[in-house]
Amino acid sequence: MPLTNETDEPSVSKNDLELEETVLALKREKRARKTNVTKIRHNLEKLCAQKSKLNRGEIEAEIEALWDALETCLS
Repeated sequence: MPLTNETDEPSVSKNDLELEETVLALKREKRARKTNVTKIRHNLEKLCAQKSKLNRGEIEAEIEALWDALETCLS
């Protein structure tokens, strides 16, 4: 039984830490993109619900804005 606080586990290498940081960054990016896609979907659903109140030009402008946001999110 060791008297110090030493453990039998190997120390974490620099490569392992970099890998973990990369994985966390990718997960954050995925979450942000998924959030943006969900917001776009909700806006599109709202547009469909109110399309009878809007004229063709307003609908096309809304769709263009949503499409631009989606392309930005996916790139």
